[in-house]
Amino acid sequence: MDIRSLLLKNMPEEELEEKLKTKTESFHGLITREVAMRMLAKELKLIEKKAYRILEIPKGERGLTIFGKVEKIYPVAEYRSGKKSRVLLLKDDTGKIPVVLWNDDIKVFNKLRVGDEIEARRVYEKNNELHLGFSGEIVIINSAQFTPLNSIPEEGRVNVRGMIESTGGFRGQNFFFLLNDGSSESRCRITEDAARGKFLEKGHELIVENAKVSPGFLDLDSSTRILARKKENIVAGKINKIEMKDDSLYVEIGDKNFTLNRENALKFLKAAVSKDISLSTIVSLKKDSLLNSNVSLKIKKEKGEYVIER
Repeated sequence: MDIRSLLLKNMPEEELEEKLKTKTESFHGLITREVAMRMLAKELKLIEKKAYRILEIPKGERGLTIFGKVEKIYPVAEYRSGKKSRVLLLKDDTGKIPVVLWNDDIKVFNKLRVGDEIEARRVYEKNNELHLGFSGEIVIINSAQFTPLNSIPEEGRVNVRGMIESTGGFRGQNFFFLLNDGSSESRCRITEDAARGKFLEKGHELIVENAKVSPGFLDLDSSTRILARKKENIVAGKINKIEMKDDSLYVEIGDKNFTLNRENALKFLKAAVSKDISLSTIVSLKKDSLLNSNVSLKIKKEKGEYVIER
């Protein structure tokens, strides 16, 4: 069955002719009627190219579908013409290949992480790279998960997030810092392109993608992406002291201390109880399990009182 007959099975002839006219005009008359029909058929998924493995991709092939895992995401490249591009490295069990996205298409990186399993639709091969074709898209099939710091495996690579509890600065060729996610803390070191560390400060909220697990450390090498932002009112660290002071709760976290009223003390203790149970009773039940544990919470001062935000 030819493409026109295939399209006519899915729409009336009048609608088809109108769509072909619109499509041709959108390319300023630079495409043929046959090309316009093929584009419409692809957009409607009436014809699909074979899904290739990376090492099977034919040179110059167009309209490809490729499945794989994002191994690396490179920084945005900007050009004097005003154009922008960004590249991800895609891998499967046969090999790896760069996928190049241009201009508005790079917005997909706002939700894309290293380790995501994706489907690249309607891409074409050029000079050992893949590029998004007309109406091409990147679809996330499985999102990479974050690993809690208290569940880091003995080897492999992980995505983690948390707050920078402290920085150790540059030592030799590496930059050191301590990451806390509220469940535990982990020593981290940037082992390649360590200059990235000069932008990191205590209190920054951090997402680390594709960190390598090493004995005693998470190593951030050239395959690791670091996303940092300054988070206001965040306190992270070890709980050193919990005690009652009059009708309030006194808490020391790292080098900071706070006095909390009953409402905010219950938020800190993660206790939902009735009003007739005293705060001192709850503290006596919770204190031992919380002392010396790590915590990360958002707290601010309002009208002279500390308020914990959920």
